[in-house]
Amino acid sequence: MTIAKEFFEQTGIAPDPVYDSRVLTVLVEQFDNGNLTAADNILWLHSGGITGWAGYPSECHELFGL
Repeated sequence: MTIAKEFFEQTGIAPDPVYDSRVLTVLVEQFDNGNLTAADNILWLHSGGITGWAGYPSECHELFGL
């Protein structure tokens, strides 16, 4: 399962394929490397970006059913 799909299933927010998906990847890497913990506060402003999936219609449908 991709990070983007897992995030969508947990939050209902479909991260765009470029910026938000990269942020998710970096955050997961930071947790995995021990640089972030569950006790840390993280503020991530999701500014939309769903239109970024317009260039990937089959992937968007496959991942999110949109």
